[in-house]
Amino acid sequence: MSRGFAGAMLVVVVVLAGCGGDRASDKALRYPGDLKDVCDANTYFTRASTVSPTTPRAIVPFEEGQPGQFQQPNTGGWPVPWSGVEVEDIELVACAKRTNVGAEVKDCLYDTGVESAPLHEATYEVTVYEARTRKVRKTVSIRAKSHICPVSQLLENPDDAKVFASVTRDQYLTSLSDVVGAVTPARLGQRPPVAPAGAPNAVADKAYQARLDAVAGRLQRAMRSIKTARTPSGLSGRLQRASSDLDDAAGDLREFLAPKLATEANGRLARGLSGLAAELSSPGPICHGPSMLTTLSGSDAAGAIRLASFELAQRGYETRRLTVRPRRERNRRLPNGQVISRGGTGPAGLTVFNQGETDAVVKLVGSNGRTAVGMYVRAGSAARAAGIPLGTFRALVADGEDFDRARRSFNRDCRYSALAKRVTYTGSIREWRLPIQFGDLASGRAITEREFRGQR
Repeated sequence: MSRGFAGAMLVVVVVLAGCGGDRASDKALRYPGDLKDVCDANTYFTRASTVSPTTPRAIVPFEEGQPGQFQQPNTGGWPVPWSGVEVEDIELVACAKRTNVGAEVKDCLYDTGVESAPLHEATYEVTVYEARTRKVRKTVSIRAKSHICPVSQLLENPDDAKVFASVTRDQYLTSLSDVVGAVTPARLGQRPPVAPAGAPNAVADKAYQARLDAVAGRLQRAMRSIKTARTPSGLSGRLQRASSDLDDAAGDLREFLAPKLATEANGRLARGLSGLAAELSSPGPICHGPSMLTTLSGSDAAGAIRLASFELAQRGYETRRLTVRPRRERNRRLPNGQVISRGGTGPAGLTVFNQGETDAVVKLVGSNGRTAVGMYVRAGSAARAAGIPLGTFRALVADGEDFDRARRSFNRDCRYSALAKRVTYTGSIREWRLPIQFGDLASGRAITEREFRGQR
């Protein structure tokens, strides 16, 4: 079976069902995606265009991803025809509701959330509505032919994650030609006029697309560099280089004379890149690259970049790499008292009282650098480890959020400390009770992650 990589995200949601008849909306239509409510909210838009008595007519489709959730298909190039179409000029909306699920075709791989989901064959019942009235113009069944992995998808049940084939643009236009009209291949490739005054459309479009491609390359290189950083020290240098590079990319956009209809989105994109550069220059307590990306993806700057990318895509530009993908913040925890490392056995025991607000790992390390025991203690809890050998040990503590079991370290807000008091077990002293609380290091000193790890 083949495997496809979407390099995106699957998001888990809970869907609430609604009810009721058609309803009118007078909201201003800014993007084709605003018309999705025709499909999943029984809504018609009084500001949409009246259906022309002649063809071709502007149409935009939406497909059912997860049950009851509609989104624009992966095939791109909507609305059709592009030339001169503004959102309020769109006359028709095609709603493709899935009626049958077929065989599994391949796996789609994702870099956050659910790691993979099988893509299945699918058949859709496509209903064409008037955007202004929600009057039905046609209904037809189409077996989808596109096996491109969805860039994003909403999943109700992560334990039974599935994604589905999409109807291609040619399938839509062929099956709906009697209501849409004939659209030639040349017109399918047309974009709205976006040239600055005095410049030919094709030349301005091509030059601006090249600039967007260059910026997208710099953005993705910066994200990859951050993602692969595994220590705070290694991350720090990469963040500074990425910050400088993104600031330069923002400057390149500001210096470029963007086509008129892309001017607003171009400015938003430049501001987003500058904001991201500022976030990278003063990141706060971040421990590893992947956690830095999670923090960045939730920032206002990343949101501005995603919005600008979406706006430019609506103008016909290729922007799939010009984004900071949303990432779900995780908070993985181990059971209280779980022993994560041990070296040697003996008759002694250690009880740790975590009086802080974050989970912690406490290690006892001998003079030879060997860890006698390492134990996970949840915030506000106490835990005991037994079977510790006799001897004198340093007590090292790490705390933070989102514990990575494989790395044996916290991903966010990580701090490290060596307590001043040494733990000594003798023939007569075989039990220690150790209270810990971060924020007050009077009883010890801060250490680096490298020191903490080097003591194992």
